Amino acid sequence: MDTDEVLKNRWWVRLFFAGTVLLFAGFVAYIITHPQPPGYALRSGGKASFPNDTGSFSPGDTVTIPKGKTVPVGGILITYLGVENGRIRMEVVVESLDPDYAYGFGIAADQAKAGFRSGGRAFRLLSFSGSRVRLRLLN
Repeated sequence: MDTDEVLKNRWWVRLFFAGTVLLFAGFVAYIITHPQPPGYALRSGGKASFPNDTGSFSPGDTVTIPKGKTVPVGGILITYLGVENGRIRMEVVVESLDPDYAYGFGIAADQAKAGFRSGGRAFRLLSFSGSRVRLRLLN
């Protein structure tokens, strides 16, 4: 059997390798052009560091969190991320659950004013702006 005949009969091998290369290139292009939603992004700061004083807030206290700052409140770290699409965006790191992962969430202002729970704590929204959020610690 001649070399040309062998190559003619192996067209499916060429098709397989060409398809594999195109599929791989498509996956790479998709990953590059489609960023992850912000709720699934990795924390840029690496591991969360819990201070020895985990927040001296007691129920009824007002907690003010500037945008981009992290405030310890009894075993959790809360970071205010700002307002996005009419929702107040925050990240919570729960020391007892997973100190290496920040749970991002967004909540509508009217829901937050009625009260919400995050990281095992109950809060009520007092006020918010693009630069800070004020919460009342309920428990």
